[in-house]
Order: sequence, then structure tokens, then C-alpha cells
Amino acid sequence: MRNRAIYIAAAACMLAGSALRAQNLNQRVEVTNEYEAKVLEAHRDDLPMTVPDSVTTFSWNFDYSVFDTPYAGAYEFKPYKMDMVPVTTPGVSNHFYLKAGAGYTLHPTLTLAWDPILGRGFEMGVTDHLNGYAGPYRGLNGRFSGYDFANRLNVGVHYAGKASDMTFTAGYGLVAAGDTVQRRYMDDIDFGFRIASTMSSGLAFDYDFGLDFRLTKDRSAFTPSEIRFGFGGGAGYDIGAGMKIVADAGIETLSGFSGKNPFKFEVAPHVQMDFSTTMLMVGFRVSVLNTLTNGGFIFPDISLRSELLPDKVYANLEFKGGNSIVSVFDQISASHFVWNPAPLAQSEAFRIGGWFDGTLFSALTYKLGAGYRKFSAGLLESISAPALGQELFVLEKYGQFYADAALTFKNEHVDAGLQARYTNTSDVDAIAPAAFTCDAHASYIWQKRYRAGISLRSCSARTGHFDGTATAFTLPGYYDLGFNFEYGLSSRFALWSQVGNALMQNVRRSALHAEPGIEVTAGIRLNLR
Repeated sequence: MRNRAIYIAAAACMLAGSALRAQNLNQRVEVTNEYEAKVLEAHRDDLPMTVPDSVTTFSWNFDYSVFDTPYAGAYEFKPYKMDMVPVTTPGVSNHFYLKAGAGYTLHPTLTLAWDPILGRGFEMGVTDHLNGYAGPYRGLNGRFSGYDFANRLNVGVHYAGKASDMTFTAGYGLVAAGDTVQRRYMDDIDFGFRIASTMSSGLAFDYDFGLDFRLTKDRSAFTPSEIRFGFGGGAGYDIGAGMKIVADAGIETLSGFSGKNPFKFEVAPHVQMDFSTTMLMVGFRVSVLNTLTNGGFIFPDISLRSELLPDKVYANLEFKGGNSIVSVFDQISASHFVWNPAPLAQSEAFRIGGWFDGTLFSALTYKLGAGYRKFSAGLLESISAPALGQELFVLEKYGQFYADAALTFKNEHVDAGLQARYTNTSDVDAIAPAAFTCDAHASYIWQKRYRAGISLRSCSARTGHFDGTATAFTLPGYYDLGFNFEYGLSSRFALWSQVGNALMQNVRRSALHAEPGIEVTAGIRLNLR
């Protein structure tokens, strides 16, 4: 379950929105060499990401985006790497962190985080992430040159009151990508506001509401400006004996397109039951999406979490489903070279699965899970007819078995982690998700000054058919082996370097764009408190 479940609604008349997660502003930044590839930030009931949403984005998403799931195969292997883990530490502020570097092939990177002192219950966080690539690509039919850059600037202000918390967020992002066929420049600006009751309020009634707004312009196409608005929240009433009546609701709209603009409304009543070491949420979700042509509108929404061994072993079960609007912003964020995207309506009929997670020996955390999901209309990558050779997203009906394992080990000298996934997807005409993906890293720290590490990312081959044709193709798999080293000149300043794609394979970042060569990057790290 989440660190703080979004407690939701008074049974009689309160409806509240697709569960908002608390956005804790980063107050301290710790450096690791763990690579984190996060394409989109969206709501799921899986374990929290290594990098919280409050760092990578300050907006809420009221949808079931396919991109955030660990079962999407190649979506998890995008070119943008992050190696900072912000954590909240009350009382620590006025911290500045900067990591920047460049090299050959050109992979410039910059990560900045700053939390100035405000006082009187106010906290502030500023983050900026820049990553990219410029150089040769390898497609299905030979080599060509191109570039792919993305930057995200976020600012958030949080007020911690006695009875409620309030957060205001703003962000600006841009994507610049191009090759011999197309050039893309997309920028967006977003704003968000959230208000939630606190645990210390002592009230039987809890609430958590928020709204967000995003304006996106893809200047590479004749697409009008995309305007997204979302509002949602929740409230709940504690009726005693470990029982709570809860509900959540939300709306999401996209405008700026000719014809019918997507509009989604959701409401989900629940009963929450606490039985000592077990929490059970039983309910259903009504999701109405006006542009949906293949999918349902009533979905299961049941989850269970039980503590088998205190702080060591937790058992989890879920039975859920839902509809989502996949915006132009979502698609370009997932694949910067997707051609002339338009909003799509996705419907996950159901997802049933379970997992174990916990901590062992104080240094080892783990998650082991498996399940099955069925899409009435599921989003997949595809390629247009061979003569055009353009990337796009399509909707297909399919089912998928999945299994995943995540392990992390960290102590004074060792920092290591492994994420491995297996998927078995029913026959599809589009590009099927990779059957196997793996992301592993290990670092050794010596005298708190030297750090040396190794990383490996792998993705098995994927097959598909050109859109609307019977012609099949295969996207080869790859192994991306990397090495990294850091030397701390002081507690505040360090030099670092890394080697990527040491095996010089074709590391595929999107369907038609594989980076073929070795990369060597070096830079500095500044950590001021």
C-alpha cells in the first residue's frame, strides 16, 4: 500500500477523484549510481518508484497510463538516466545539488535540486533535469544521424498546517528531437494545487483534493495546442471498529482538437477494513470516457495488503481495471519520434496479480510478483508501412502474463540493485512488449571518497507487423553494459565518469532509433548543505 493511503469519501454524497498521492518536496538529496528510467509519472498501486513523483513532476495524473507499468517492455528502457534519490528530511533545508557532464558520443546530462529556506511551515523545492543524445542512429534499414534532448524544470511550494497540507506546483518541459525525416520541438507548461487533511488533525473525516492544468504544443506537426485539465480527490469517514467508508472521483479533459475532445469521469466507492496486520479495500470503479469505442465502464477495484512478518514480509493482492486518456503529451514523452500523434482512449478490462515485498537483514529490500492483465483497447508501439517507416502508437485487444523481481542492497560499502521482468503477450499486429528485460547495477564505495560501479541493461528481441500490413519485422534485443567511477575531492565536490554501451551494441531507445556506439561521459558533482 502507499505510505499514506488517500482516504476518500463520506459515503452518502462525497465522491472523490482517482487517488492523489501526497507530493513530498525534496528536502535532501543523496547520490547513488542507480539508473532510474521513468518515462511517465502516473498513478499505480505498485511499490513507490525509487525517485518520488515530487522530483520528476509536480502534477497529478488521474489515469491508468500504460507507460508507468513495469510490464511495458521497452518503454522502461528510454535514454534518460537519473542518479539522485531525494528523500524528505524535516529540518534540513537550504541544500543545493548539481551534477553535470558531457562526452562522446554526445550525451549531455544535468541534474539540479535546490530547496531554499522559507520557514513558518513553508517548504520549497526546485529541480531541473536535462538529458539527451546527438550522433548516429541505426534503424531497420541502415544508419542515419539525429538528436534527442529533453529538459524538465519543476518548482513546488508546500505549506504544512496543523489540520491540512497545501501544495502548489509549476513546471516547464521541452523535447527537441530530429533525424533525416522529421524535426520535433514540443514544450509544455503545467500547474497544480493540492489540499489534504493531516494525520494529526484528529478528525474522523479525511480529505485530499487537487487539480492540475497543462498546456502542450507540438510545433513539429499541424497539431493544435493541447489543453489538459484534471480535477479529483477523495474523502472518507471512519465509522469505527477498523472500518472506513471511502470514495474517490475525478474528471479529466483534453481540448484543442477538431471533432470530439476526450472527456473522462470516474467515481469509485470503497469500504476499507483494517484487521490488525491486514488492510482490505473492496469496491468498484465507474469510468466513463466519451471517445472510447472498445472497452467497459465498470471495473473491479479491490486490493489487500497483509503483514506476514513484521517489516520483513508483506503479501499483496489486487484486482483492478480502468480507462485512460493517452494524450499527445503522453505519447511524445514516451517516444520522442512518434509521428503526428492524436489522443487515444485506452481500456484495461482487468488486472489481477499479487506480490511479496519487504526488507531483510536491514539492507536488502525486495519485491516478487506475477499476474495477468487484459486490455480491451491497449496501447502498443507500431511502425507505419515500410515505404514510410514512421513510429506511431495504436490500440489493440490483447492479454498479457507478467512476472517481475526487484532487489536492492545497500550498506556503507555496497550499493546494488536488480530489476527483471518477464512478459508473455498474446498475438498482436503491433510491436509486442519485450519478453525479457533486465536492469542491474552494483557499486563499491571505498573510504567514502571513491566509488566504482558496473551496470547492465538488457532487452530481448521484439516482433511486429507494419501497421495495416502482413509484413513482419523484428527489433533485435541488446545488452547495454556500462562502467562508472567517482572521485570525491571533498565532501562537497566530486569528479565522475561513466562508459555506456561498452559492448557497442545497437541500444534501441525507440522502435526506429538505436544508438550503435560506445559512449564516454565525464563531469562534476556539487553537493552543498
